[in-house]
Amino acid sequence: MKTFINLTLIFLFSTISLNCSNSKGKTNDTHFKQASAIILEEDTIFDKERYIKELALIADTNNLDRFEREIIRFKKQDSVNGIIKNEILFIGSSSFRKWKTMEQDMFPLKVLNRGFGGSTIPEIIWYADKIIFPYSPKTIVLYAGENDIANNETESKTVLKTLKLFVKMIKYNLPETKIYFVSIKPSLARSKYYEKMESTNKILKNYIKNTNNIYYIDVFSSMINADKTIKDDIFIKDKLHLNTKGYNIWKEIIKPYL
Repeated sequence: MKTFINLTLIFLFSTISLNCSNSKGKTNDTHFKQASAIILEEDTIFDKERYIKELALIADTNNLDRFEREIIRFKKQDSVNGIIKNEILFIGSSSFRKWKTMEQDMFPLKVLNRGFGGSTIPEIIWYADKIIFPYSPKTIVLYAGENDIANNETESKTVLKTLKLFVKMIKYNLPETKIYFVSIKPSLARSKYYEKMESTNKILKNYIKNTNNIYYIDVFSSMINADKTIKDDIFIKDKLHLNTKGYNIWKEIIKPYL
């Protein structure tokens, strides 16, 4: 029976892919979303509504789909390359999204980068059915919390609550998967949030220390000088995102954990 269902899904996906191409060879995003939903219905048992209801009790759930086009782009890549399972999944905001040398830096480890937009923890939970569970990752590397604080003025205790919900979601659906949380980074562009980000890191680290299957990776300490000022030669012009030197720091810290 399962074989028949799988063959049916393959046929449906192929039909949708072929029928939604226009004369220039581009593909309609709506059809890709439909095709992705069909695949997820078979491959992933995930009660998204349950977690969104829980999320709504602790965070603003309006406008969580603002990066929808980036998610659609991931689904298009998967339709071409296939769903890559059981690898190391990097998920998070633009600090991962802009890490263009990630595959090279993590070699020979096999990694999949699904950093998107300026995402927050609630947005990562919102899109878990599209950019986490289809890949059945053996390891998740998470970078999030920075935009929660800087863009949404989220309190540290709320960042902690949303992280707890993320961990709960992963543990229930992927009980064997390890999670590595990369600490919120300091940056010159967001120096006014320095103390809040530092204190939030301490709160999150304490929670992680006492929680199974999640581990804390400290990059914050290596991005500041001895006098606690932020290093000024590890960012690109926007003074927010990392340059090659900055990503080399991250590589040297993160890779040994994996």
